Amino acid sequence: MQKWQIGLEWGVNALAVSLPLALLGNGFKGVIDQSPLHPDAVIVLGSIGLVAVSLGGLAVYHRHRTQRYQRWLGWGYGGLLGVGVVLGDLALNPPDWLLRLLIPGY
Repeated sequence: MQKWQIGLEWGVNALAVSLPLALLGNGFKGVIDQSPLHPDAVIVLGSIGLVAVSLGGLAVYHRHRTQRYQRWLGWGYGGLLGVGVVLGDLALNPPDWLLRLLIPGY
């Protein structure tokens, strides 16, 4: 593969992951600001999107790991899958210590 093809592959993967991460960041900002527009639903949507993108990336890079950077992408998608599952669980069932940490005066 040529360098521009590798750069294109990394760019496509970064774009695929950036939308769910942006949703997660926006949702956490809404929770901290105590927005009445249900930011917890945005966190859940971002988590679902992150899990879906991660599963797709794992399906692709689990079978076709021919080069080192593709193994890195496979491991990265595995880590993002764990992050998406944990953040989705925390958004659906937030513990009191997390709410006290994020929301002043809770």
